[in-house]
Formats: sequence, structure tokens, C-alpha cells
Amino acid sequence: EPEASERSIRQGEPHVNTRLHRRKDGSVFPVEITVKAFQEDDRIVSVASVRDISERLKVEQAVQSSETNLRATFEQALVGMAQVDLEDRLIRVNQRFAEILGREADRLVGADLESLTHPEDRLPPGASVQEILRGMGGSLVQEKRYLKPDGTSVWVQVLESLVSMEGTDPDYILKVVEDVTDRKRMEREIKKLNRDLERRVEQRTQQLEATNQELES
Repeated sequence: EPEASERSIRQGEPHVNTRLHRRKDGSVFPVEITVKAFQEDDRIVSVASVRDISERLKVEQAVQSSETNLRATFEQALVGMAQVDLEDRLIRVNQRFAEILGREADRLVGADLESLTHPEDRLPPGASVQEILRGMGGSLVQEKRYLKPDGTSVWVQVLESLVSMEGTDPDYILKVVEDVTDRKRMEREIKKLNRDLERRVEQRTQQLEATNQELES
């Protein structure tokens, strides 16, 4: 490629491209060719190095496939999932998370998640989500309430985890959210039934005691 060679000479940079080479057995494999052209006296001299990049491409394809699978898992999960920055602002949410909060997914991005939390369940002033998670070993499970646009609350169970892409410093917080509103309602109903049962037992006990006293008299 004369044009590429001339450009490389002018820029003083090597020219890199990829091609398919054929082995003696007829199989083909990808290679990366690096050509370095330089001026020597009155002629142009090119030095080329060829490297088999089959393994590198396999790794890249595996990473890409893994990222695609993770993205599909995130978007299609039956539970709410959200990526939150270390200041508790939403970076990315899936459709289920938006449905739980009764909002549109694209409008949630950039929102302060603490402002969408029920006032009674918000962090104390000055508290840091990141520091709390660090103190809990990097993850925490809790139940809290989020607010819908109409002001009603939805009970959720939240698994929060610090995620580090490289090194030890966390990059973001992953929240896995499950709507437990129905379960909380059933728990309240069961507690109410237990209180009613205890009251009835107490009333019946008092009646039996009174009847026994009358019989004794």
C-alpha cells in the first residue's frame, strides 16, 4: 500500500492492518501486520512484522460475548436492577426497576435515588452509602420503601454491592431490587389476626374465670 507507506513516513508512525493468512494445510488464520517505512539514502525501506492474533481475537470475542450476555441478563431480569454511582445517582436501570417505581427508565437515569426513597427510610445527614457498604464487607441486604410519582410507597428488598472493575477502588454500586409490597401486606394482616386472636383468647379466659368464680360462689 504505497499511500499508507508514504503517510507512515510523513507521520513517523508504523502502519498496522489485519489480514488472513493461509497455512500449508489450507486453514486460514488472522494476522496483524505492522509495517514501518523509513528513508534510507535515496530509497524507501519497509520493515514488516507479522503476528498471529488468533488467540487475541478469541479472547476479544469471549469478552464481547460475556458483555452481551451480561447486558441481556441485566435488561431481561425479573427483578429490578440498577447501577448507581458512589453518590447514589442512577447510572443505568432495567425495565423491571422502572416498573417497580412506576416511572420511565430513561427518566430515571441521573436521578438521585435517595430523593426517591421514603423519608423515613433515608440515610441520616452526612451518611455515605459507599462507607456503609465498606463497613458491611461490600454488600448489604435491607428492606425499605421507594416512592412512586403519585406519592404512594412500594416496599422493596434491596441487595446492594460495591463493584470494582479494576483494582480495589469501587466504580459503582449494583442494586438488585425485589418488590415485596404484597409480602409486607400479608405480614401486617397476619400480625393483625394474631392480635385479634390474642384479644379473643384473653376475653374468653376472663369469661371462664368469671364463670368459675360464680360456680364457686
